[in-house]
Amino acid sequence: MSYNSRKRYRQAHRPVKTGSPPAAGGGAAQAREQAGPGAEDPLRAPVSAPSRARLGALVRVLVDELPRRAVTIKAAGHLLTLRGHAAVVDGELPPCPSGGADRDQHAK
Repeated sequence: MSYNSRKRYRQAHRPVKTGSPPAAGGGAAQAREQAGPGAEDPLRAPVSAPSRARLGALVRVLVDELPRRAVTIKAAGHLLTLRGHAAVVDGELPPCPSGGADRDQHAK
């Protein structure tokens, strides 16, 4: 690749700068003001990790942790727990028709 080819490639693939440049002496304080109050604190999310880097240890952590993170609400006198794929009512998993079954009934 020749020098001119490389130069054209770099110009074509140069990152695009957006926004206005920071004022002289603005620094991090000015950046926080522009970003808003949510940028002051880093994102704090609960983290769980196995003590050993093994698949079995990871599965045990998931089996212990995921039920604790499930959302449970009281609705119409029942406890409703929302999971990633299901809704548990009063500790039992009720049968739910798939989305396709409802669609077929309405089409008739």
